[in-house]
Amino acid sequence: MRVQQSENQISTIVERVRTPWSMKILALGLVVFANLIIGCSPPEEITVREMPAWKTGLPEPRALPAMAMPAGKSISGPRRMVVAIAARADATWFFKIDDRQELVDASESLWRPFLQQIQFDDRGQPQWALPPEWQATPGNQDRFATLRIPVSTSQTPGNNTIDLAISSLAANQDLLSNVNRWRGQLGLNPIGPSELQTSLQSIEFQGGQFIVFDGIKNASPSPAAIAEQPPSANSEIAPIPLEFTAPESWVKLPPTMFTAVKFSKSVKSTESTEQEITIAVTPMALRNTWEESISSWLAEAELNDENMAERLATTQAIEVGGVAGKFILLHDESSPSGRAVAAARVEYNDQAWYFKMIGSQSIVLDSQTEFQQFLKSIRFK
Repeated sequence: MRVQQSENQISTIVERVRTPWSMKILALGLVVFANLIIGCSPPEEITVREMPAWKTGLPEPRALPAMAMPAGKSISGPRRMVVAIAARADATWFFKIDDRQELVDASESLWRPFLQQIQFDDRGQPQWALPPEWQATPGNQDRFATLRIPVSTSQTPGNNTIDLAISSLAANQDLLSNVNRWRGQLGLNPIGPSELQTSLQSIEFQGGQFIVFDGIKNASPSPAAIAEQPPSANSEIAPIPLEFTAPESWVKLPPTMFTAVKFSKSVKSTESTEQEITIAVTPMALRNTWEESISSWLAEAELNDENMAERLATTQAIEVGGVAGKFILLHDESSPSGRAVAAARVEYNDQAWYFKMIGSQSIVLDSQTEFQQFLKSIRFK
């Protein structure tokens, strides 16, 4: 290196030339000067370090000292639990606050806008800008991250905080069993499928919508009830008020978080192909517009959504269970995904019902007769 050569040359002069002390000091000064002016050559390799997703591209939050996450906590007096659920294609995300009602109420003007500014990146992970005075701890095996929110109330001024716990599980979690588990933690009685939809709220975020459980208990539940558990895996959902006749080639599968009934249809061709047929229901207050539903189905099938006006124009009228609704067939001959969607929606008993078939384009198109027969067989109880 040039620096090393220069230092060696100057050092040789200092060692071999017999000069007064002033000259020696001058020579040593030249060494220092050479280090400062010439500098070192740039490194040959650049080290890239991947940052945790929860702070990628955002101001670094102030980290709290490492602390163990308790299995459960005792909350005296009225208690409020809020869980915002984001059902993504690749995962289900939970944003949970659980503390004294007065603290949760007093901080709602902070955590609600925070939830509304959440975005999900290309990897499907949540991103946010940490508000001033909030603190964050890195995740562990049970949590993606924990955010600590400072709270001050007229009754309890001072350094009060509540935690916003962020976690995720695989996609297609069972909503009813999770809601009943949270109700159990609050000491509340479980509910059935008919009560589920009306017991939930929604919060819009950047690019989607949270379904929100918001429960209050005015007395402290038992230690067994408040024991913290991971969100439960899929479990059997009680029958929905619907009758139908499905083709023999359809195989019934367990329901999922937003799917009350689910079938698969395997077709053997040059390549093994599988279709998915689902029935989903959501309260009217949470339903998407017809255009939003189409946009969601296009994204699911990886189809182009640039010609939305032309897509909407292909909407057909249909009747399902004696109720008037809408039907659409979405496909592109030149689509790289090779997928298609056939879907119908009707609104009945303050709920929006969605009936969908998705899969290989050729098989979806060939299966339209049996799908239409399936829709005609449906009867609401």
